[in-house]
Amino acid sequence: MTAPGGIHINSEIGKLNSVIVHIPGAEVENMTPENAQRALYSDILNLAIALPEYNNFISVLQKHTKVYEVKELLQDIMENDNVKHQLLANICEHEKFEYSNVCEYISSLTGSELASKLIEGVEMKKENLTTFLDDEKYCLNPLPNFFFTRDASFSIGNTAMISKMAKSVRDR
Repeated sequence: MTAPGGIHINSEIGKLNSVIVHIPGAEVENMTPENAQRALYSDILNLAIALPEYNNFISVLQKHTKVYEVKELLQDIMENDNVKHQLLANICEHEKFEYSNVCEYISSLTGSELASKLIEGVEMKKENLTTFLDDEKYCLNPLPNFFFTRDASFSIGNTAMISKMAKSVRDR
């Protein structure tokens, strides 16, 4: 996909004009041994230790370039109803719950709430026997790998490429 507005990445060692980061949060905090294994983690990240290190890293980056937080970018684009509708349609199709009340619920959220839920997950309401007996905690799983933003896409020249993740847990 060629990006409008111009991506001009012609060197891995040139000047860094900007960077997109994701500050780990509730999606990492909710990791359990069961979902850590599913998310391909060999260990559970201790957010209390990692967050200060991550914030120091961002402070260093901010001294040299413009830093964008992906959650804030997601909030911004969720203000566009067409983009929001298309993204949610894609997510509902991918997660195979087009006909569930999950899609209704997430489409009713504000841009800020929606950005949080898409990253941190939507807890399953145990309101009937089927969901009560379900071992899953989330109907829309958190994205604990989301702070590895380099994995999901890359840019070469004027082209942005969206990567195909090897494991389905990283697809969304």
